[in-house]
Amino acid sequence: MFRKEFKSKRRVIASLMLCGIMAFSGCEKKIEQIEDYGGEVIETTEGKASKDDKSENGKTTDEGSDVYSNSSMGSLEEKLGGKQLEYRGTTDAQGQNVNINLVYEVPEVQTIPTYKITPITRESLREEDIVKNLFGDTAVPITPDNRKYISEALGDSVPLIEGAINIQYHNGKEYNWVNRSCPAWTDDEGYSLHTYEGQYHGMDYELVISYSDKFRELGVVLFPKKISDVVGKEDVNQFSYTGPDGILYYYYHDNIQSYDIETVMADRPNECTTPEDQLLESIYDTMQNQLYVGLPESGVSLHDNIYYQHYNVDEDSLSEDGMCEAVFFDEAVLEDETLPGAVRHGYVAPVMLNIGMIPFIPSVDTFVQDADDLKVGAVFVDDNGVSALEFTASYSFGEQLSDNVTLLSFENAMACLEKEIAANVDISKVNTSKGNLEFNHIELMYYPLTSPNNNEEGTYVPAWVVDSGSGNMMNARIIINAVDGTYIDTIYE
Repeated sequence: MFRKEFKSKRRVIASLMLCGIMAFSGCEKKIEQIEDYGGEVIETTEGKASKDDKSENGKTTDEGSDVYSNSSMGSLEEKLGGKQLEYRGTTDAQGQNVNINLVYEVPEVQTIPTYKITPITRESLREEDIVKNLFGDTAVPITPDNRKYISEALGDSVPLIEGAINIQYHNGKEYNWVNRSCPAWTDDEGYSLHTYEGQYHGMDYELVISYSDKFRELGVVLFPKKISDVVGKEDVNQFSYTGPDGILYYYYHDNIQSYDIETVMADRPNECTTPEDQLLESIYDTMQNQLYVGLPESGVSLHDNIYYQHYNVDEDSLSEDGMCEAVFFDEAVLEDETLPGAVRHGYVAPVMLNIGMIPFIPSVDTFVQDADDLKVGAVFVDDNGVSALEFTASYSFGEQLSDNVTLLSFENAMACLEKEIAANVDISKVNTSKGNLEFNHIELMYYPLTSPNNNEEGTYVPAWVVDSGSGNMMNARIIINAVDGTYIDTIYE
């Protein structure tokens, strides 16, 4: 994949997000919803809210109806009722106590937009058109008839092979990480991975397109066959990318090395001179019109820090114009902190990762374990446009339904959580040998809800995703709608 270099786990955030339905009240109030599914919903509550129903920041209008700070106006902190939020409580599930011990630090998010989404299905996948759009008449499939494997030993693109391996691993299929080798063409029941080579931007490129029925997930990986072709330097054999803080992290000699690019490469400015708005336009155009995957308007930024999940980044040091830069180099130069011969060329934007720092839930049907923790979807862009990419996606984004959806206050949402744990968590499916079940991790994420009348359309809604256990030892997950507190799903290890 894009070489965020450490080899164990690379954050996969595949594609699944949510758009939503508006609400002004907690989970006990009766809501009347008006308008079609997926559109902006107008709601009214029956009767006046009691004093106990109001959030701490709420107030009452002259007409007696509640007006909350957690309205469609305001930042996420204002909606939820604070910056550092805590909730402690106990509820009951099948006669057993369930502890709730949650802390949530609210990110600096100003708006929570919602979008119409369309599931990407095997039937809607336009593989032949994608190949034609990228490679034209130069496309050649790599099949068992001409070559069984893509491999570093055979001169194939290493980041492309790594991307294919990530997909194979995610789906429980064959690969060889040590030798950087992977089947080039796989057609199993419910799963396919196909590799092509051809000319793109006047260079030799390779392309992987996969689809998994199990995860309902499209995977696309596109890289030049030789990384050196991108910058025109034969001695270049690796590339990675910085965060917007200008720091390049790279896994080298069993350690994470860091390089302050703004300082050590100050004499070598980025070779890409295309204005930022045109670079973003290239990304949106390629994704929408060549790969047929729509992106949310606020879901792509060259300033997004793709290291949040791995490194302690000093956010106070970030400048408004800091962008994630692609850096090309010969791995041997990492011995010298000045990175002699390295080239700053182009920029990288994450895709299908988040909308304004609110991440997509990685998988609707399964737990987030190692198989869902492999890679960040990312697009590399330079003066030629999109020059490399790797992502997985289950949905294509359409029109924006709301630019800032209403959320319940955190206190009211947690009251709903207690109720839904009691009603929907099956204790018999959870290992409680070491004591009571405890939910101790919470995150606000986007979750995809399909229309009850048409499974070919849906919306991403902000949802509270609450886990028990810790790290990769989580054994239960419950998800509730952050807009109205209603139950969405329970998933067990």
